[in-house]
Amino acid sequence: MDFSGLLLKEHTIWGGLRWNLLTEKRLKKRKCLEQYGYKVYSQNDEDGIIQEIFRRIGVTNKTFIEFGVQNGLESNCHYLLFQGWNGLWMDGDGEAIREIQKRFYPVLKTGQLACKRAFITRENINQLISEQGFSGEIDLLSIDVDGNDYYIWEAVTAVSPRVVIIEYNGKLPPDCDWKMAYHAYHVWEGSDWHGASLKALQRLGERLGYQLVGTGLVGVNAFFVKKEIAGNLFYKPATAEALYNPLRLLICHKCGHPARYCLAGQQEGLGLLNYEPDAIAAADFGFHGREYQNSGMYAQWMSEVKSQIIIREDQEAIHAVAIPYNLPAEVLRSVKKPYSVTIQVEREEPQVLPVEQEAGEFCIALPDTGQAFLRITFTVSELWSPAEVLGTGDGRSLGLNIHFSEIRAIEDAVPGQEP
Repeated sequence: MDFSGLLLKEHTIWGGLRWNLLTEKRLKKRKCLEQYGYKVYSQNDEDGIIQEIFRRIGVTNKTFIEFGVQNGLESNCHYLLFQGWNGLWMDGDGEAIREIQKRFYPVLKTGQLACKRAFITRENINQLISEQGFSGEIDLLSIDVDGNDYYIWEAVTAVSPRVVIIEYNGKLPPDCDWKMAYHAYHVWEGSDWHGASLKALQRLGERLGYQLVGTGLVGVNAFFVKKEIAGNLFYKPATAEALYNPLRLLICHKCGHPARYCLAGQQEGLGLLNYEPDAIAAADFGFHGREYQNSGMYAQWMSEVKSQIIIREDQEAIHAVAIPYNLPAEVLRSVKKPYSVTIQVEREEPQVLPVEQEAGEFCIALPDTGQAFLRITFTVSELWSPAEVLGTGDGRSLGLNIHFSEIRAIEDAVPGQEP
């Protein structure tokens, strides 16, 4: 595998040309981890390196703990959920934890993943881990708290990880032994005042019984394996000087479309309802994206003549639903034939209803099928364009605007009846 020129094609030299030359030389060695790196959900090349490490040493209980995950979508352990791993995420940002609770609901619901909001210090780390029911040997510990990483790793005794991933301060060269002075409530303010150098972490790892086995190409994360497991499976010498990568912020790992939800653990047919446990309805197909109001409520315009909504019944039986909608008065005045919608619940008899008002509700009776969810199909008489009808710059084709946040269960209704 030829890596010549890989790191020299950019005009910016990060930290010094010598580090690029040493990296290129190391990349040609089979035991070097950087050449196996790739991104699925990690921030950089960590996903591929994690896979290669465990390919060499094997797995035991497939358990991870990760600190500092933000919303979890771009984290070191997200991809492991696809492979049947179980674990714990902790982060001090309450909004990030709320995002996890929504976007990872399928795996949280089954207990595959646990998450906890906590500002982590060396004083509380073991209590936090124990309270979540984790103890003994685990396969992976990942630490990224933008500051006290060194001290938190040093303090961990509640679990014994076989592999440790920890962020290092890549600005500092490999012969520099430095760590920031401990402050329990340190918050990173974007400067180089954070973490510890790779040399400091190498020496801490050796004291704790770990061998440095590699760093990521971007110069952010270092990888450690227990010495008795690592053996001769990894590049040596196992020193900061031999395995250092400087911080290279211009190297960018891309991987397809952006992640918005955890795709592991989905239930067939539920779509976005996998992630919104309190919602009873979601768009299935034939809708444009969500449009949010300041209140947080959202609606979606139909994008096709025929669109479909999923109604959830896996939590309690629903006998009827009210589905709010709106359509501009200009559309009602401009159409040649009266505007109408055909509504069909599963394979029940379809109902053709006129749409005569700018806003209203469809009250729809639901059959007792015993299913966890039902599909309601909306077929409008025609689509319209805001550019043509309203004179705006919006050239989309639209049908009805369905107010999903306001769809609610009601006691009873005649199919298609408007209140």
